[in-house]
Amino acid sequence: MLFAGILGWAGDEYIGPGVSFFTSSVGGGLGWALLGGEEVRVQDLPEDGGKDAKFVVDRPARVRSIISTLESSSVGRKVQPSPPSSSLEKLSKKRDDIISKIHDSSYVSSVKLVSSRCESTGKPQRLRQSYSRTLVDKHSNSAALAAASTLMYCASTATNNSPSFAVVRPPSHHATHQRGMGGCLLNSVACAAFHSLEKYGSVGIVDFDAHHGNGIANCVQEEVRIKYVSIHEGISRNVMNQRRPEYDPRSPSEIDTGPNGNIKNIELSKGGGRDAMEAALTAGLEFLEGCDILLVAAGFDAHEKDVTSGLMLKSEDYKMVGEKLREFGTPLAVGLEGGYTQELAGERDGSDSVLSDCLLYFVDGIEGR
Repeated sequence: MLFAGILGWAGDEYIGPGVSFFTSSVGGGLGWALLGGEEVRVQDLPEDGGKDAKFVVDRPARVRSIISTLESSSVGRKVQPSPPSSSLEKLSKKRDDIISKIHDSSYVSSVKLVSSRCESTGKPQRLRQSYSRTLVDKHSNSAALAAASTLMYCASTATNNSPSFAVVRPPSHHATHQRGMGGCLLNSVACAAFHSLEKYGSVGIVDFDAHHGNGIANCVQEEVRIKYVSIHEGISRNVMNQRRPEYDPRSPSEIDTGPNGNIKNIELSKGGGRDAMEAALTAGLEFLEGCDILLVAAGFDAHEKDVTSGLMLKSEDYKMVGEKLREFGTPLAVGLEGGYTQELAGERDGSDSVLSDCLLYFVDGIEGR
């Protein structure tokens, strides 16, 4: 089984130069080439996530750990050239056109503006003063654009026998039409979905991040050719019954199917593990039956060591997740989402990165190994 992919280290909304990786398959091996210098390995600010153990900080160490694991595994032996610059230039224009459709123009301008201000001050700022969890620095705007391009390229190059994986930063599934939140700025998954409609008649999206992909749901809710499934930990009924704000209209409740019925929410109970996830994937893929391509928002925060959810998947369970997605039988393009707590990255106790293990098991699954 061939496995082709893009790994894009696109910086994030907090720190870091934008760096990207291109990977393609040779005889089933996943290779990569570093296109931006060693900053990805040495830049590591902020030094910690603050006093809140659940504070979401998508640090460079997260991706660096993944890269290190890929290097030392059987996946990462072949170094391949980067995509043609002409292809990326054409993709950039399409990306900008799609972003103008799925995001409010004033919001897109605000991300660019705040990122520009950070370049002047040399310090990160809140995207919105009232919300501390989405911070922006001078690299954030270009990083978010690069992440969208990367996943769009993955979707355009994926085939039935050669899935693609985009390891990108910042994450995207919480970015709604009007607002970024939860560390997400622009919705890369939605961009890839709309781009895929140029080639395919229908697009399916599976999001197995432990948190509801409210942004993806909002961005695709009016496009009936795109179907979206979010598999996430259930939350308090009181929270779900609250009136939804205009900028975040989609609820994580299973009764919310969107205005056109193209959304399916599957809630997992706290403590749910492999069996619960497998059943949810089965139900979700049945909902997506008939779609011509499958896009995946791959968050690994349902792992038992991730403190941002109460789900209890083990690293090896992600091989089953990959196998289920592979069995869907269509081209498959994957983008990295959540899973960045220090426990998951092994940063608190110095252990090996659990996140990297999850990713490798998942890759084995989508490769059919």
